[in-house]
Amino acid sequence: MMMMLDEQAPRAARADARRRHLLDVARALFVEHGFHQTGMAQIAAVSEIKVGQIYRDFASKEEIIAAIVEEDVSSWLLEDELALAMANGDRTAIRDWIRRFGVVEESLDECRMMTEIIAEAGRNERIAEIHNDLDVRVRS
Repeated sequence: MMMMLDEQAPRAARADARRRHLLDVARALFVEHGFHQTGMAQIAAVSEIKVGQIYRDFASKEEIIAAIVEEDVSSWLLEDELALAMANGDRTAIRDWIRRFGVVEESLDECRMMTEIIAEAGRNERIAEIHNDLDVRVRS
């Protein structure tokens, strides 16, 4: 039993690394070509991950897009940072957190990705749900 757990840990780490690589490649392709001009075959070719394996990790291109959007929202929102500032009564940190919303310090690629996400939220129900969730989280 213990040997099985030891074997599963490296397998899980490899699977996580493969998914991370896939998301990084897909993100770069989406920035360069947009969501709708990037196909699964192109993602497979650039990532050097077979299409069948991609579909085992993500049910569809929409799932890849959703994973990237959810990741971007979490890293951009910095909810843990805000929660800590609130718990400590750190008004300066809270104000700094709020000011981030009015300042664009992102790279051109990140701005392109955000434009794609906003446009996709108007076309894709799943991305719209993530976008609406972001709105609720920011307002709370």
